[in-house]
Amino acid sequence: MTLTRNDVIDLLTAAASVDLRKLGEADVTGWSAMLRSDLDRDLAFEALRVHYATSPERVMPAHINARAIEIRKDRADREERLERELRADRNDARHGLEPVGGGPLALNADGPPVPGAYEVGGAVDRECPACGAVPMEPCVNRASGRPMRMPCLARMKSSA
Repeated sequence: MTLTRNDVIDLLTAAASVDLRKLGEADVTGWSAMLRSDLDRDLAFEALRVHYATSPERVMPAHINARAIEIRKDRADREERLERELRADRNDARHGLEPVGGGPLALNADGPPVPGAYEVGGAVDRECPACGAVPMEPCVNRASGRPMRMPCLARMKSSA
């Protein structure tokens, strides 16, 4: 996902074809240090294309970084909910995370209760408004039906 040195050279060469800049080793080193580490080649080139299509300024790493963020936000705004969830699931799987009970969070919240967590704000002494757990009992994952390590957020907040 990170740009390689050759990708940066190609990006600078493409920029030079528009603004006629002279390129050297220092340019490649400097741009490599300044470009976002999460940029991939396609996004960097799309950011370059958008920059020169909309601005007369000579492109700098900050322009590429800013345009890449704008492009990502635009794509996310256009993305349907299901596509976004599938992409999130693929990212979670790539990082070794598995959703619990098919829920939206890729956290392993199920397991033996952590006593200290239930004592925060006296949550253990109250019924849970989210999952219906009775006082002195752990909250229950509504998707899996299993006890949760920590109380539901609503149970912790209900003391306020």
